[in-house]
Amino acid sequence: MEEVILVDSRSDSVTISWTKAEEAVCYILEYRTVNPLEPDWQRLAEDIQGTSSRKRNLTPESEYYFRISPVYEDDTMGPWVTHNDVFETLTQEQDEDYAMAAPIVTIPVEPNALIITWEEVDEEVHGFEMQMRENKGGARWLGFQVSDQSSEVKKKNLTSPWGYQFRVRPLTDFSEPFSPPSNAVQPRRGEKYNRQSKSYGSQASTARHSTARQQQEKYEEQAENYDEYATPQRQYGEYSEFTMPAPWFKTAGEGAVLICWQGQQGATGYELQMKEILPGYSQEEGWETIAARLSGTTVKKKNLWSVNGYQFRVRPVDGPMANGGFSNHSNPVVLPQTSKMRQARQKQANKLSEDVVHSMPPPWFKGANERHSIIVVWQSQGPRVSSYELQMKECAQGEQWETIATRLTGTEVKKKNLASANGYRFRVKPLDGPSAHKEFSKASTIAIAH
Repeated sequence: MEEVILVDSRSDSVTISWTKAEEAVCYILEYRTVNPLEPDWQRLAEDIQGTSSRKRNLTPESEYYFRISPVYEDDTMGPWVTHNDVFETLTQEQDEDYAMAAPIVTIPVEPNALIITWEEVDEEVHGFEMQMRENKGGARWLGFQVSDQSSEVKKKNLTSPWGYQFRVRPLTDFSEPFSPPSNAVQPRRGEKYNRQSKSYGSQASTARHSTARQQQEKYEEQAENYDEYATPQRQYGEYSEFTMPAPWFKTAGEGAVLICWQGQQGATGYELQMKEILPGYSQEEGWETIAARLSGTTVKKKNLWSVNGYQFRVRPVDGPMANGGFSNHSNPVVLPQTSKMRQARQKQANKLSEDVVHSMPPPWFKGANERHSIIVVWQSQGPRVSSYELQMKECAQGEQWETIATRLTGTEVKKKNLASANGYRFRVKPLDGPSAHKEFSKASTIAIAH
């Protein structure tokens, strides 16, 4: 293992990362201050499954050391790994008044590329410094561009199978702090484009049990031909040149985005729809109307906390194009969940802490194309989980949870004979793996099968 890496520092927290140790099943994390009057190393956690951790409730403008030890299958510990330079928290003024909001990242249709957008600043700046890192244990920050006055850049040739994080800071006459990191985002693994036939072919699939490194090497060996003139840049998913162009984005603060679209001749209002990008949903599932009639061509959408990202689409409600349907789908946009706004960040942290007792997120639904039936879907909990237990409850007074399946090996199941007009709720839990001891997931939203 190499030394512990600093990923992010705020006034009250530090996020660290370290290289994965071969055959380690978990890690022990400890920290200490540089104050000689305080105790020596203090233990923070003994069962960390990943290769990163965030320590909260730290003191502003203070210095800390961290160290990690791998734990193996036979409960033996490996050597401690630490770092030479101290990790220092920001001052509260730096964090709240000077640090920029984390960038937002959108996924263009162009393969191996990401679009990074950050907030515009009011003060005079010489430009912006941008850094990125692979989203894997122990990866360091690398500076890849010092931009001019623009607030958006496209980064190409991103072939890592782990995805990327980004951060930014303004260049002024003072040493400004970096923004919090963006969420980790994986670029599209674009399809091969045949220039002669002008049609897309399918990319060769990787072996079921190949490692991420093997997948990366195989992908890089298969040189892709991409014709940027054949594919529009501001769209994702199904595209038609005869429909309204897709919306695009600008930064709008913590947990928010400014959605923009092209005005249509003769239209005085627009309907805007949004969907969270969830596993198992097709391009046409999950859309919900968030504004039925907007008079302008921009709108600010707040409280976008999902790590899965969102897509948007828009249509005119009047004018010559009113019957033309919705626009092409926007690029997926993934918003950061860190915040300069202390109250919003604390509220989100409290919500996350409430979810700790639950083994996994609640299930969601897909249509089953069958009367009184619905498909219940849940999030995979990783390779260490082999089966799940699913429970259901009718939304009527006095009804109790009942187990309807005890050893489901997949992540979705069709439930039939759901005739109650009151609807039903579902919850799920893994039967093995690291969260098997926790309670069932939170209950799903109410499902009514017609």
